Parts: sequence; structure tokens; C-alpha cells
Amino acid sequence: MSQVQASWRFFNNEIVDIKVENEPLVVTGVEEIKEQCDEYCLVAHDWSQIDYKYHSDKEELWERKEQKKIIGYELQSSLAISDKTGEPISPLAQNLKTSKDVYSTYSDKIGYNESHLEELGNRIRWIQSLSLGKKIVNVVDREGDSVGFLRDIKDELFLIRVRNQPTIHWIEKDITLNGKKLSQALEYKRIKTIKNKKKTLTLEGCEVDIEVRRKQTIDRKINGERVQKRIKGEAVKSRFIAVKLLNQEGKILSTWLLLSNVDSKVSLETLVTWYYYRWNIENYFKLLKSGGHHLESWRQEKPKAIFRRLIVVAYACTLVWKLANSKDEKAIEVRDLLIRISGRQMSYGVNFTYPALFDGFWTLLTMFDLFELYDYDTLLEMKSFLKEYFDGIV
Repeated sequence: MSQVQASWRFFNNEIVDIKVENEPLVVTGVEEIKEQCDEYCLVAHDWSQIDYKYHSDKEELWERKEQKKIIGYELQSSLAISDKTGEPISPLAQNLKTSKDVYSTYSDKIGYNESHLEELGNRIRWIQSLSLGKKIVNVVDREGDSVGFLRDIKDELFLIRVRNQPTIHWIEKDITLNGKKLSQALEYKRIKTIKNKKKTLTLEGCEVDIEVRRKQTIDRKINGERVQKRIKGEAVKSRFIAVKLLNQEGKILSTWLLLSNVDSKVSLETLVTWYYYRWNIENYFKLLKSGGHHLESWRQEKPKAIFRRLIVVAYACTLVWKLANSKDEKAIEVRDLLIRISGRQMSYGVNFTYPALFDGFWTLLTMFDLFELYDYDTLLEMKSFLKEYFDGIV
């Protein structure tokens, strides 16, 4: 109970600076990136809605109606991922946006009315300033398909999924067409097969050099007035990559259209694999929510308290990922112990899952507390008492 009270007070303590609290996490992330990455470090960027529609006592709740009604906050995260193994390493930067403010681990100067991509451009440059010792490849889903954003980060390496309709210029043929039509005009080749949830998927792909020449469209409200304009800009040169995911029967399950300015010495297969690794940030959000820490059930009322707690959880995720990725014999032994005491069943051929490791850690820490309260002989006496007490009942 004292630990619960202490943590509650810590999360609500205004003296606790969010950036200072997050600094050891960044230091650990930088160290792990140098060890777990080869020449490049992948950084996946994404946004996730935190739904608190049943928590009316929370402050600064934000009502969103774009797709489905969500009342809560928005989490904006940047997750470092190994270019060698595709395993997550550590969140490098995170923001929590509420109805009134943006709380951040890296800056106090984020404008509330900045768009997702305006803020992301600044976050990418901040991560670049960390001197990770690796070339950073910024991986973004379809929300990054904006010519303004591409021009903003043209000096950084990117791998971005794009939509079907925006136009691009095919340099070799000197024609302009949308991404879907260009993907249909190209000849695909088999890239690789992957295992996904016991299913075998085949990846087929192709690539050509293109330029993005279209104008940037700005459509927003400024001081209550709607402002619309189109802005010319320099062409952004890129590799256009089209990928098909096929099941064992040859049916197309999904199509990816990607843009990347990574050097051509990095193969098509590698780029496609890197984008596949992006799914780890979705798994991170799942760990925060239904897969481990139940973020959407937290009872703190102040958003800064929730954010401080979220940073502590990010520490836990980084620890579990480090343990899961380690090849050290002692780490493997500890990992096996955590699975045994987690109470979780593993699918055949699966040695561990991240949620199971979290459960195992929780049990192990509880055991450590127990050993501080009682010596071994006392515990044996309790065991003998319970055995005698329940004799004939169980």
C-alpha cells in the first residue's frame, strides 16, 4: 500500500519535470541503439487515441469526432527499432495532447495548433540531434503522405507509405500519374516470404525513381478564419516502391506504396522488410493498452500525472525488450523464469511474449517484496500450516 501511495504522489508531483524524468530512458535508448543496430536505426512515428469516455473526472479531455467518437487524449510516439532484427528498442520521444495543451518529453515549445506533420518534422530533427551513431530512417504510415512534409524533412532519411491518388512524376517515362496507376504499370518480382501468426505470406515488389512535384495545399483555420492556399516548392526525388502481400493461395491481402530517399545501395528487399518492422509501434500501443498496462483504465485525473506514469511504463517496456532481445545466457535464464511464473500459456514453438514477460516481472517483484518481509524458515512454516489446515479439503 505504501508503494501505491508513493507512486501516486510521484505521478501527481508538479516538481517532477517530464523531460528530466525521460532523460535516462533516452540515454538507455542511445546505448541500446549502438549495440542492437547495424548501419541504420529505424524510428517509427505514429499517433494513438487514448479513450477515456467513461472517465468524466479527468481534466482536459478532448472530444474527437472524425471517425468514431473518442473522448480522451492523443499519444504521439517515436519508437527506435533495430535495422538488423526488427525488434523494438526504446521510445525516444513522446507527446500527450489534450484539449488545452501538448505535454512533451523533448520540448516545451510545441504550438497547440501545429498539425501532426509540422510537429513531427520538429520531433524528427530533435531525434537527429541525439547523435545516435547510426543513420536514422524515419518510418511513417500514410499520414506522412504530404508534399509539404516531404519537403520539410528532405534532408533526413525517410520511408513513408503513400496513398493511391496523389500524383507523382515517373522520371524514366517523363509522365505524371497517381501512385495506383504507376504501381499497375510496373513489373513485380518475388522479394521474400514471411511468417505472420502461423501464416506464410509472400511479398512481391518493384521500384522506380520518381519526383514529387505537386503543390502543397494548406487548408486550416487561423484566428477563426479559414485559410486556403496552394504553394509551389522544389521537387522531392525519391524511390517509389510498390509491394503486394499475398497469401498461400496467391490472393492479394494488401498493397503498400512507399517512398524512400534511402541510398540505392540499400536493397528493395531491405526497405520492404524495414517497413514491415514498423508494425512494432502498433504493438507498443497495444502493450500500453490491452496487451499489458491497461492505459485506458488508469485513474489519475491530471494529464501530466498520466504522462509521468506513461514514461515509467516506457521504462518497463524498454527493460522487457532488452531482456527479450538479449543473447546472454543469464538473460535467457531469467527470461525462462519469468515465463514459468507468469501464469501464461505459450503457443507451440513460441518461447515468450512481451505481455507474458510483463506478468512474470510483476510476480517476481512481488516475490522480492515477500522475501524482504519474511525469512525462508517462516515461509516454510506457513507452507506446513496451510498443508495441514487444508488437509482433507483439497
